[in-house]
Amino acid sequence: MADSNDSPRASESNERGSAGCSDCDCWWLRYPQIFWVFAGCGLFHAVDLVWTLAKNPAMTYAALTGQPYDFYDAVSQLQLAPIEHDELVQTSAIGMPIAAGIVISETSLRAYDLGPSMELEGISGAVYPQDDFEIELWDWRVHSRDRNGQLIAPLYDWLTSRSDRLKALLGHDVDLSVVIASDQSAPFDVSRMVMFTAGQAYHSEFSFVRDSVAGPRLMPSDLPQIGPADPEVQ
Repeated sequence: MADSNDSPRASESNERGSAGCSDCDCWWLRYPQIFWVFAGCGLFHAVDLVWTLAKNPAMTYAALTGQPYDFYDAVSQLQLAPIEHDELVQTSAIGMPIAAGIVISETSLRAYDLGPSMELEGISGAVYPQDDFEIELWDWRVHSRDRNGQLIAPLYDWLTSRSDRLKALLGHDVDLSVVIASDQSAPFDVSRMVMFTAGQAYHSEFSFVRDSVAGPRLMPSDLPQIGPADPEVQ
């Protein structure tokens, strides 16, 4: 009799246990599917990130080293001298001018080719823009090894190469201009040396990047143009 009474209970217990295992098995069957969904999403985003970094090597290098990857990024790291609101009409947007962009910070002087890309097939090196240029500054000062009087020798070489390349690409002489972006803490001596050096390399048109309520703007220079002269002139 005891056996007959225990048998239904055992059967019910076994059924509950079987149902519990069945529910557990269903969960573990579903779990890998959810896992693979998340894994697939993660893989997609990883591939997208790698592709973005591969397409923008300069930006990737900048992210790894902390160095600016182009002129506009370098300018964004400066504390630019502001202009008054009523001077805004004298300025223009930076845009994409065909110009040499010079960025002066406390520790470096960088030069960039601005403007659209150009290439002349069949002529080696006839490509625009060329590689960026950089020299070290020591507390806003150009090192003696890089200067000859007021001339910044490495910058002169870079600008001269730029001038020759543009003439080859465009097939005629062009007005060569320089856009100077300098931190407002920088002494004007460095900008003056840049202008003198650029003048020796036939870059005679200058404008300065200034801060405004409308963001960075180009202010044309009202200083006298500097043409080629003896590099020893002080």
